[in-house]
Amino acid sequence: IGEKGIIHFSLEDDWPDSDGGGAPLTLLSATAGSTANIIPGAAKAKLRVNHGPAPQSLGQVRAQTHDDCLLLSADGKAAHASQPEEGDNALAALLQYLAGLELTNSAAARYIRALAELCRDSRYGASFGLAAQDDYSRLTLIPSILRIAPGQGSLTCDMRFPVTHKVADYRAALDDICAKYQLKLGFFEGHEPLLAQEDDPTAARLLKAYRDFTGDLSAPLVIGGGTYAKELPGVLAFGPIFAHTPNLCHQADEYISREDLLAAAKIYARAIYELCV
Repeated sequence: IGEKGIIHFSLEDDWPDSDGGGAPLTLLSATAGSTANIIPGAAKAKLRVNHGPAPQSLGQVRAQTHDDCLLLSADGKAAHASQPEEGDNALAALLQYLAGLELTNSAAARYIRALAELCRDSRYGASFGLAAQDDYSRLTLIPSILRIAPGQGSLTCDMRFPVTHKVADYRAALDDICAKYQLKLGFFEGHEPLLAQEDDPTAARLLKAYRDFTGDLSAPLVIGGGTYAKELPGVLAFGPIFAHTPNLCHQADEYISREDLLAAAKIYARAIYELCV
């Protein structure tokens, strides 16, 4: 039973707020996401058209012109950052589109291209050069919040790393990435993973309560989500999602069925008894 380690970090840069040449487009703003642990289902950007025809819609990105502005919007599917296979990252799609445009400010363009390259295939850390896996779990890495305004940019990412690794391993790797791409590591917040073997006294009692009620003898899981168990000695997260039900955590219309809620309550009651005797 365990929880992957979690790191939230930002990749930032700033540049002179001035046009650097006669390129056809000037990036005015770009935004996506509001919470670090959610894959953004929408992203948007605003550019000024200086001359020439405006770019057209492509793939997930819709392009519209209004006066002398180009308005971009990308659609995806929101999901919890620990389950990248369940989502479709609109932020990453917008970055790929922006990276192909010719922008007046060369520093802003360099920042966009760096982010686009890093986020091209980041779901399991590949494009960051951080792909990793142990016997229990696999690394995930999601770009989740983008804020670009005149003269500055920030990208927040959510990383969930294997339970046998340490936060310090990834801090050093991110410092190297920032040096390579000429980025600044803004904030960095890490939580170490949690792992308890099946013979751990608390884990054994919780498993007994679950198995006696369900008859399910499958091995316990390491989850990508984070709980307060990481901060409390001797505490483990337990339920309430069953193997046969979809995990809708942090998604639109999140719910639990009445049957699962009642079953979980009965298992919790049994678990409390097992922990107390």
